Amino acid sequence: MGIFEIIGALTDKISVILVVAFLLSKTKLFRLTLVKNKLTVRDKFFLTVIFSIFGIIGTYFGLPIQNAIANSSITGVVAAGLLGGPEVGIGTSMVVGIYRLYMGGYVAPASVITTLMVGTISGMLNHHFLKQKKKGTYGFIVGLSSQIILFSMILLLAKPFEAAWALVKIIAFPMIAVNSFGVAIFITILDSIYQEQDRIGAKSAQLALEIANKTLPYLKHGLDFDSAQRTGEIIYQMVEQICAVAITKDDIIQAHIGLGIDHHRPKDHIMNRSTRRVLDTGVYGVLQSREEIGCSSGNCQLMAAVTVPLKMKEEIIGTLVLYKETENSITYVDIQLALGLAQLFSTQIEISEADENIRLLEKAELKALQAQINPHFLFNALNTIISYTRTDIAMSRKLLIDLGNYFRNNLQKVDGFIDFYDEIKNVQSYLAIEEARFSHKIKVRYDIDQNIRCKLPPLIIQPIVENAVKHGLLPHKGGGTVKIIVHQHEMGTHVTIEDDGMGMDGEKVEKILSGSCNNCGIGIYNVDRRLKTIYGVNYGLSIESAIGKGTKVNFIVPPREQ
Repeated sequence: MGIFEIIGALTDKISVILVVAFLLSKTKLFRLTLVKNKLTVRDKFFLTVIFSIFGIIGTYFGLPIQNAIANSSITGVVAAGLLGGPEVGIGTSMVVGIYRLYMGGYVAPASVITTLMVGTISGMLNHHFLKQKKKGTYGFIVGLSSQIILFSMILLLAKPFEAAWALVKIIAFPMIAVNSFGVAIFITILDSIYQEQDRIGAKSAQLALEIANKTLPYLKHGLDFDSAQRTGEIIYQMVEQICAVAITKDDIIQAHIGLGIDHHRPKDHIMNRSTRRVLDTGVYGVLQSREEIGCSSGNCQLMAAVTVPLKMKEEIIGTLVLYKETENSITYVDIQLALGLAQLFSTQIEISEADENIRLLEKAELKALQAQINPHFLFNALNTIISYTRTDIAMSRKLLIDLGNYFRNNLQKVDGFIDFYDEIKNVQSYLAIEEARFSHKIKVRYDIDQNIRCKLPPLIIQPIVENAVKHGLLPHKGGGTVKIIVHQHEMGTHVTIEDDGMGMDGEKVEKILSGSCNNCGIGIYNVDRRLKTIYGVNYGLSIESAIGKGTKVNFIVPPREQ
């Protein structure tokens, strides 16, 4: 049999594997297993079985040539390691290796050793592989390398050498060519699962943000029966294919919209065992049958549900439940949507709780600073994030984290002293969102010494930076740059916030520092007062500014022992 005949025959054989892989990529169980962030022992066993079948098929349909087998078993082994990780790669290689040994032939030992090596190496490359955008190309390189290792091992171990060399000259090129491309195509087919999940995730993220935007006016007052009812109605109207929505707080049903309202009534105690379990453990639950939901009503028509916890300061305060009326109908989309909504709602509830705490604060300075957190900032930030979900999913996720960090830090750290880097992280979160909103107008520069050792009151740097952005850069026709400069000196930590925006005259500077500027806000005035109250009159703000030339704000935080 000539080289081109071998290539044609191997191509026919591997086509069978690729067709099976394509059909497998459409099955729900395999898709859901493959995209899990963390595989269970059961998942790894399942994937090992699946990829072992591919490896065995590749061996079974191999071409007998000179007491050896030209085959495509390497396709399943490489895919097992790259997609499933070390345990799946090694497990698959052991099964396929044992089968290859059973098939016999004088090159069987070399093939078995190579299979074990390839499964192990592919598994070790799993984390690096999953980060690649061109996974097919990556698979081609690994497949090509695997074939080279195989023929090297055959020449090294197979006896007699003359027979091994004659065999390699015949089958090396066909197997390298066909199997390398086969691995690439195999990986590309299964990679479509990841791509589809990314598209689904993007769609879910966008829908979650749109819902959060509409529910904000209600949840910003806290989670009660009225806000829960309004929120549930919005979810029920906007999310297709769900038959009911429930929101609980502690052990009480706050709202239930849709099917089951006849016995899942607001202000009643929770009726589902699954919901109680989520409240106890803090781990979301996916329930695919009425028995798993565990409703105490024997006539309940709710057949599937995803239940996710609502949190405030890491404490479980309630749950969000999305129901369906058909068993085994909860999909990856439903899970991701519920998790996204729960995260956003938890942040909104934390904000509302923080707002309540603000009203109870006895220190007027902290009250005034907290009051600067503008609801419009949240609305604008959410709209910005929604726009990025259509073009840059990674950026939208990052901005969502920045938004959560910004509000959490602003609304919780209100007493005592905090580490300098905690304050800077909060500033960075704020500026990241503003840069995303006004990328053409705002540039940020940092010049911060390493290993700054400084404790300072919360909300000291941030109000100055916000003032520079809102009153310095945004009104300026061409925008500008805000610089945050921090240097460590023997006398303390020297902080400078500088912008090249609108600037102001000396009279306005004096009014700001005296608190008599009617349209300037109270953030800068409060920062100056707090610094002087805590550290002394010599440690207030120093402001240098000129109209059209920008503003520079300086202050020093002395060592704590002073």
